[in-house]
Amino acid sequence: YRCVNCKSRTYIGCFKKVYGSSIKTAWKEFYDSIEIPENIQIEKKKKNLSMLKSLTAAKNVYAFVDTSKCSVYLKKNDEKKEKTKILCIDDNQMILNIISHILTKEGFEVFTTNDPSTLHSYLFQERIDLLISDINMPSINGNDLCKMLKQTMPSLKIALFSNIPEQDLEALAKDASADAWISKNEKPNVWLEGIYKLLGR
Repeated sequence: YRCVNCKSRTYIGCFKKVYGSSIKTAWKEFYDSIEIPENIQIEKKKKNLSMLKSLTAAKNVYAFVDTSKCSVYLKKNDEKKEKTKILCIDDNQMILNIISHILTKEGFEVFTTNDPSTLHSYLFQERIDLLISDINMPSINGNDLCKMLKQTMPSLKIALFSNIPEQDLEALAKDASADAWISKNEKPNVWLEGIYKLLGR
């Protein structure tokens, strides 16, 4: 914690000195930005801006106002959000390198393999959120792999990833109960759009 001494200055003055805007303005911006349930809509109409107890003052920093001691405390939020884990399986190492680079830059935690026999160790040890699978692989087809996984792990999100004609890819994905399909023939930004849509972002 970092404390601002308020003996010669009110907590309102301290807040403005630290953040460059008044508590009233900051609270109003925060208050207007959140969804208010129907049963307390009347509170918003009153515009009672003195309700401030704690306020998210900046990214990763929280401000707490102690009115009894007339002090403002700042606390850094050290909570780390767990990254979404994506496993990519493809017999083409160059494709794996490309998609791994793209997804890592987007902030995902990425695992790659060209050996389907290692799949279960990744799925259970790493708690994978999304599997991106090629279709035409030497040991097993991606659509058959998807069918098997959906029977044992129905909650696992799976996207089939191939350069076969899109109409065929869509049909295979539907038959395998895949959550999505992504064409390798598209540009990487289209790959990302499909992945974000699948993850609900």
